[in-house]
Amino acid sequence: MARWIGIILIVAGLAGAESKTRLTIARGNAPTLDGTLQKPEWDGATRVDLGDGNALYWRHDDKHVYLGLQTTAGIVTVFAHVGKKIYALHSSARLGTAVYGRDDAAWKNERAFKYKPDSDAFLKAEGWRATTMQTGKRGQMEFVLSHKLLGLTAKQRAVRVAVAVFGRPTLGWPVVAKDVTAHGRLLMGYTPAQLTFAPQKWALIELSKPKPQVKTKPGSQPSPEPKPKSKD
Repeated sequence: MARWIGIILIVAGLAGAESKTRLTIARGNAPTLDGTLQKPEWDGATRVDLGDGNALYWRHDDKHVYLGLQTTAGIVTVFAHVGKKIYALHSSARLGTAVYGRDDAAWKNERAFKYKPDSDAFLKAEGWRATTMQTGKRGQMEFVLSHKLLGLTAKQRAVRVAVAVFGRPTLGWPVVAKDVTAHGRLLMGYTPAQLTFAPQKWALIELSKPKPQVKTKPGSQPSPEPKPKSKD
């Protein structure tokens, strides 16, 4: 397990002091989950520059949030806080979900990683899926996260997240989220029994507002465009 290279995504909800990092993510079509950040598919996505060739690409539709990662390091971990839980979504050679719950001053593990291959069945059961280290272009990863997993609804349109890119050095987004870059064993795919998290320091990502629909009466027709005047 220590030799695996991949990505972990940890998801978290709204708790504690409000983060200063806020990001409204763009609406767009679902990309093909193939581990390659094709330019047409990710055009218009909300980009976060991590420096030194590392970047995040965010977008969403009515059911899912999509995350593309361009990294020069190895393992990537994304953290998110949903309700009273923190979910760790790990992608390396396989996919696994770990869950932490709040207990007094610490977060205790409630579910350890159990690794399975990427599949539609995994998405249905776990509420997310991602490309693995055997898929696509080296240094590029893609995640699909369901709104249900993230606790997103028509009224609740925001969730707190953080990203850690494990390497030399380990990078974190947002920079103030030092808690997510400190847990080396978790970033490598192990499941420590107890950890300290500060989700109030994580970024708040928010879905962009849907475009208002134009209401028309039943049977009505749109007004025809006026004909151009003749120059004669």
